[in-house]
Amino acid sequence: LYSNFERQKRLSGDRAKIFEEVGFWQSEVKLHPNFRDAYLNLALLNFQLKNFEESKENLDKRLELDPNFEEGRELEKLLESN
Repeated sequence: LYSNFERQKRLSGDRAKIFEEVGFWQSEVKLHPNFRDAYLNLALLNFQLKNFEESKENLDKRLELDPNFEEGRELEKLLESN
């Protein structure tokens, strides 16, 4: 029981950290709308949160800024399978 409590506590902390990072990258996008890596980070963070629609939107923006980004195509395949 204690290990389950500790695991839940850790997962809650992880989610809080991810939400904090999402907020940071969202502010970066507002300041620098062509900062392609900000969109990638948002896509990855939203993927971790299982916000697949938002992840896809951010990935699409990243790929719009840099269509030759091969690693982005791998994430695109993962998103299509969800």
